[in-house]
Amino acid sequence: MFKSSTIYLLKWICFAVSASTLGIGTIYSFKYLLIKILELIHYSGISLYLWPVFGALVCGLIIYRICPGSAGEGMPAYLLAVNSENGNLSLKATVCKFFAALFTLGFGGSGGIIGPMVRVNSGIMASLGNLFMKIGFTEEDRRIIAICGASSVCAAAFQSPIGAGFLVVEILKRANMHYLDLFPSIITSCLCVTLIRYLNLPDIFPFHISIVNDNFVLSKDMIWIITLGFITGGFSILYVKFYGWMRRFMERDSLSTINMLIGSIIVSGIAYLVHKDLLSASFSYVENLTSGNGVWPFAEIFEGKTLFVVFILLAVTKGLTNSITVGSGLSGGFIGPSIIMGLFLGAAMAQFLGIQANSGVYYALLVAGMSGVLSGSLNAPIAAAIIGTEIFGAGYAVPATLSSIVSFQIARSSYLYASQYDSLKEPLDVK
Repeated sequence: MFKSSTIYLLKWICFAVSASTLGIGTIYSFKYLLIKILELIHYSGISLYLWPVFGALVCGLIIYRICPGSAGEGMPAYLLAVNSENGNLSLKATVCKFFAALFTLGFGGSGGIIGPMVRVNSGIMASLGNLFMKIGFTEEDRRIIAICGASSVCAAAFQSPIGAGFLVVEILKRANMHYLDLFPSIITSCLCVTLIRYLNLPDIFPFHISIVNDNFVLSKDMIWIITLGFITGGFSILYVKFYGWMRRFMERDSLSTINMLIGSIIVSGIAYLVHKDLLSASFSYVENLTSGNGVWPFAEIFEGKTLFVVFILLAVTKGLTNSITVGSGLSGGFIGPSIIMGLFLGAAMAQFLGIQANSGVYYALLVAGMSGVLSGSLNAPIAAAIIGTEIFGAGYAVPATLSSIVSFQIARSSYLYASQYDSLKEPLDVK
């Protein structure tokens, strides 16, 4: 038993070191290239709202012709490979996925970077696992190393040493989590965050959270946290259902370039009418909401408490543009938009209640909104609660957890990924 346990630990440490190193390189290089493309577009003299069409043409006519498997969000391919194919992922699709996501988001398609990068780094690690199999490693080892690759990307994105490890396992089979999946995933995410902090790398998501001393009073504010859990749960249902409808309407699996062009035009039109930052990964929204600053559209019309209308509008339109982008076949993620939409809903509640930005209650509502939409849309309540707590601080564990649980209970029958539904047909077995 001791010998077997030692072998497992040595394997996991080996997997964690390689996955963390490659995961950091993958997501930071992607964000660097993404920002450079957006800067070039800014100085190109061509309207920002025309570029999503170019992204659709590049993906539809070039990248997807080379490798159709690189289309879509990225997370479903990871789930399918780990759940059904022992972590076997195509290296060709892995490389093409990186560039499909880069051209989609770099040219203004609305989506997140985490889903595509989970697919990319888990694919890189699966290819590394194929090499390990030549020296005696098993298919199960390849499966675990693919999970470690996914974990490192999420850990780098959130700087969440525990929550990221839970997330990539919980979305696999929430009713049947295995310790043999969970432990190497958490070891990887912990090592990844340690490396990032040692290297003093910048945050992927620019959370700017002030340290406040005015702790919110649970007895007074609990009702609003629970209410927000119900709201985020209902919002998550609408988000998932709209994406499912858009995917069917746009016939995403056909990979029609015409549909991608139509989707890109609609997304550009919504952004033109509402706010340009709806395009791409919308990192500015995270920074502005968590810092309590920012210039918002229509602010002159909706002043004071009624600014909550603007935040609700931006939450809804971010969900619409994200669903249209991915539903048409282009490559973008759901996790980043879920975070942004949740922050908007929390900020809207704060505006409605007249809560001052950067106060303890304000941050409690932000983390409740963020964790609630993450939990409801991804069906991952444990990971959502932990990630919210690790980002905002231990003092906000209660609102993050309460909102996650309530939202999950409301939205548990809605699924972004079909494999989550299939996993519920299996008996509960946490081992």
